[in-house]
Amino acid sequence: MNEASRLVRVIVVDDHPVVAAGVRALLGDYPELALVGLAASGREAIEQCRALRPDVLLLDLRLPDVPGAEVCRRVKLECPEVRVVILTSYGDDANVLTALASGADGYLLKHVGGANIGEALLKVSRGEQVLDSAVAGVVMRAATGQGKSDAGSLGSLSPMDHGILRRVAEGKMNKEIAAEMGLAEKTIRNQLTRLFAKLGVGSRTEAALLYERSRLQG
Repeated sequence: MNEASRLVRVIVVDDHPVVAAGVRALLGDYPELALVGLAASGREAIEQCRALRPDVLLLDLRLPDVPGAEVCRRVKLECPEVRVVILTSYGDDANVLTALASGADGYLLKHVGGANIGEALLKVSRGEQVLDSAVAGVVMRAATGQGKSDAGSLGSLSPMDHGILRRVAEGKMNKEIAAEMGLAEKTIRNQLTRLFAKLGVGSRTEAALLYERSRLQG
């Protein structure tokens, strides 16, 4: 096997030029890593994955068009061999669980050092999963916190409720959900009000977290 065939090919997705430039610079410190693409939007990331088939996609969660978790889900469907590492500033339960449920192989916060990012990319390329120590507890809480009550409350939902809740967990807004389901935006808004009351939650984030916990618990 020659040297080139051992390179881990990486696409970096971030709409902040400074962050993208910083990641690009740190990849230069790792001869095993090769930057093959840079994207500043979700659509561009998906297109590059289709065309370039990288080994690892380093992906920001907050993008100007398609949410990072949705990008991850689409990439995993179309290019299942691509490993995805989330690099974000957001370490709350809902974002972490949504990303992992979408198929992410790693989740890092942007405060980590360059060495940690480089090592994480290499580990993920070998089939390992990497989690920032600051968010590892989220997975443990999801596995032990609300299993039975979550399953029971979600089990009482209608197919329409499930469809709406899934899209909320994907980060979609009412207008997008209405368009996808062929319903009026007002209908989605009213349905969400009833859905939140049924689940005993007060926000989209809480509803998404409950949904992702249920999915992770199987």
